[in-house]
Amino acid sequence: MAAASSDSLKTSWLGGGSACPTTLLMTNMQEALSPLRLQPDNPLGKRLFELADVTIDNKVPPGEAALTISGVKVAAVSTVVNAFILHSLELAIIDELRGRGIEPEVWVSVNIPGGRERNEALLAKYRQVIRYL
Repeated sequence: MAAASSDSLKTSWLGGGSACPTTLLMTNMQEALSPLRLQPDNPLGKRLFELADVTIDNKVPPGEAALTISGVKVAAVSTVVNAFILHSLELAIIDELRGRGIEPEVWVSVNIPGGRERNEALLAKYRQVIRYL
């Protein structure tokens, strides 16, 4: 059996056709590059950051833990850190688009007046294009 290419692996993982979206990865690069890290267990023998189009180093502590209790690392912080990074990117992209005269379509909270209706309009518009909606 021939080795899979990174493009074909990305396509099969994402369930898409030949056109695959850009992949973004957030990880702790110090830990990802550590010699103590387990070796990759995939047909390419690559680590995830080696397959991603864009990798962001989230700088979370090793083991993603904020605390050590009785010798056990607990309290993962990557969820909060990654959410902050993604929302910061979202705001920067929206600002850039508006600066170019483009008003982006964004999902909003249903807890604001008109929020539910705005989101329902986006669902109606894109449901046939994005199969997971």
